[in-house]
Amino acid sequence: MRPDDAELVSETEKRFGITIADEEASAVQTVEGLYLLVMHKTAEPGPLGTDRPCGGCGYNLRGTESTRCPECGHAYVRQDPAAAVTIWKRLTELIAQQSGIERERIKPTSRLNEDLHLD
Repeated sequence: MRPDDAELVSETEKRFGITIADEEASAVQTVEGLYLLVMHKTAEPGPLGTDRPCGGCGYNLRGTESTRCPECGHAYVRQDPAAAVTIWKRLTELIAQQSGIERERIKPTSRLNEDLHLD
């Protein structure tokens, strides 16, 4: 993120109850990157306790402790799917407020859209 995005980082930390280090913030280049950072910081520790298919290959990730699918390597976050959608909506609302862009114009990539089932 750019130095002028410091307010967005600060508001993101407040809204989600997380801390974002300067090096983490500087590595974020996109809205989706910020979303994934928030997801990782709010994820539940330990293995997934429920059935959840991988967004890349459909492999059942239940019991998996890694953040990548053991079958295809697709990155994922240990997060309840409903919570993931809520985080996306709250984050895009915050970005819209900070930037003056209409929230509906902030779109995820097609891959993330499939993972979140936003359509």
